Amino acid sequence: MLLDHEAVVDAKRALDNGKIVLYPTETLWGLGVNPMFEPGLRRLAALKARHSNSPFMVLVQNLKEARKWGVFDDTALALAKEFWPGPLSLVMPATNILSKYLMGPGGTIGLRVSSHPVARALVKEFGPITSTSANRAGQRPPAGLSEVDPRIMKACHVVDGGPEPAGVASTVVATTDMTVRVLREGVISESQVFEALDRIFPD
Repeated sequence: MLLDHEAVVDAKRALDNGKIVLYPTETLWGLGVNPMFEPGLRRLAALKARHSNSPFMVLVQNLKEARKWGVFDDTALALAKEFWPGPLSLVMPATNILSKYLMGPGGTIGLRVSSHPVARALVKEFGPITSTSANRAGQRPPAGLSEVDPRIMKACHVVDGGPEPAGVASTVVATTDMTVRVLREGVISESQVFEALDRIFPD
């Protein structure tokens, strides 16, 4: 399905009005709200039946914008330049105190730059949005839009277009405390992460 700019504009209006948007990424179908709008974050957490100790990632337009949200050390910067836009989520110290729905242990935040045309257009039009898979806690992420839980479909503004998500989650890498940890292996393998770092930072 081709990208419809009007559909993106309609989705922006929904976000402006505090609604939850269901949108495609290169990995999975995602749920987005304004990350600076606490009532929207609460509604998203309730829709997913998810506790606040499991924070939402934030999707941003580019590395420049990401650096307003997170503190990039040399490793995080190298990984972002290597894999963004793409299916890599980076966890790092947040630049500011944010909602409990966004911050992990030790004041960290998860950030990603998507390569999917709809997700990119939406972030360009609106600004940063949350990025979390379109399933309730305990459910498997849907393989396609037709498999999204009806309760989620009913509660969301849906924007479609571009290639179908791959059905595999993003890889999550934490770059905190001078260490690199793969918290979740997804589209990008753990070996690809460390091979890239070995190439960028040879001994």
